[in-house]
Amino acid sequence: MMLFYVFTLLLLSNVAASKSIINSLLLETGYIGVGELEAVQLFYYFIESERSPEDDPLVLWLTGGPGCSALCGLVYEIDAPAGTGFSYSTTLEGYDVSDTLSAAQTYEFLRKVRESLYF
Repeated sequence: MMLFYVFTLLLLSNVAASKSIINSLLLETGYIGVGELEAVQLFYYFIESERSPEDDPLVLWLTGGPGCSALCGLVYEIDAPAGTGFSYSTTLEGYDVSDTLSAAQTYEFLRKVRESLYF
């Protein structure tokens, strides 16, 4: 049986040469506080455009959550609402969130991240 698994693994695996080499990857991770007393801390993972950071648009993708981390889309997503992924709240009330409150926190996050990053 083990031979079958090894054969299947070899059959299904393939090797591809990379067409480009990444020499540097400018990125930043962190938290931005939103809401009352900034108790809710939303986690972000920002990777700067390799082509033209000053001219390229900022892309934000929101997952269909809540309830799971957005880390699988780390290039263009934030973990919202608090309690998903790395985002957290310093108070229990911060985890009691509605769609309206989550949208307001995400909007506040976008304003603050735009101020703190180099746009």
